[in-house]
Amino acid sequence: MRGGRPAFRQFMGRTVSAWIDFREEHHRPDELEVEVERILYVSPNGPQHPDIALFKLRSHSDLPTPLELAESDAGERDHVGVVGYPAWDGRRNPGPAMSRIFQDIYDVKRYAPGQVDEVRDGVLTHDCSTLGGNSGSPLLCQQTGKVVGLHFAGRFMSENYALPASVIKRELRRGSMSVPDDIEPISLESLSDRRGYDEG
Repeated sequence: MRGGRPAFRQFMGRTVSAWIDFREEHHRPDELEVEVERILYVSPNGPQHPDIALFKLRSHSDLPTPLELAESDAGERDHVGVVGYPAWDGRRNPGPAMSRIFQDIYDVKRYAPGQVDEVRDGVLTHDCSTLGGNSGSPLLCQQTGKVVGLHFAGRFMSENYALPASVIKRELRRGSMSVPDDIEPISLESLSDRRGYDEG
């Protein structure tokens, strides 16, 4: 925290930074790395709070079209897919099965189709193939391409967990209530020449 706001930590005298490569794909050598400018919101810690953070990316002329958030939550058996960057994780997942499913290709953007299993208590479960590294991946409706969830955890060969669209919307509203660093508060003196509300 810095000034009451979430911030990147200092390490050995330097601020840690982060970025996302929108082109980190298998057999694709070019990059589209965009730096995370700042942390806008991190949900409070604890089991009663969703696992979500919001970041502001630096402006970039080649940013892809933003994904659209679905108006309503996905339903059971809806066809969905996760887009993310699954990482090798032999500590929690058996190597032979992981190797068979992911063909030993990790840390690149992948699409994994599946279905929604259940929607309950502000969480939905799905059966898309994910690994560590998929946390924060959008769960997309295969029919509309809209975001119906945000993947945050899973159990290998069992089930995966995502925040449904309604929870994402609530957290976006909560995160937008904080004032960005680059907006200066307006002084009352600067408003003295204004007439105020005019009903006409």
